[in-house]
Amino acid sequence: VSLRLNPEDNKDLIDYLSSIIDFATIPKENKLSNLTATMNTLQEKSHQLLKEEWERVKKGEKVYRAIKYIFGTIAFVFMIYFTYNVYKITQVVPELNIEHNKTLERNSLP
Repeated sequence: VSLRLNPEDNKDLIDYLSSIIDFATIPKENKLSNLTATMNTLQEKSHQLLKEEWERVKKGEKVYRAIKYIFGTIAFVFMIYFTYNVYKITQVVPELNIEHNKTLERNSLP
C-alpha cells in the first residue's frame, strides 16, 4: 500500500503504516492499545485520502474539463444563434404572406 502513496502528500499515512509494521517487529508495552489507536488514526486518514482522490477523479482530468466547457460554450452559442435565426424567419414570413395575399386580392378583383 505504501508504494502507491505519494511520499510528499501522504507523509502522515506512510508514517502510520510504518508504525504498524513497528508494532509487529519491535516489542513494546501497551502494544494493543497503541496499535488500536494507530489503526483508528490510519483508518481516518485513509478515509480522508480516498475522499479527496474520489473528488479529484469525479471532476475529471484538466483536459477533459477544458474540452467539456469549450464544447458547452460552443453549443450554447449555437443555440442562441439558431434561436435568433428562427425568430427572424418567423418575423419575415408573416410579412411575405400579407403581401402575397394583397397581390392575390388585387389580381382576383374584376
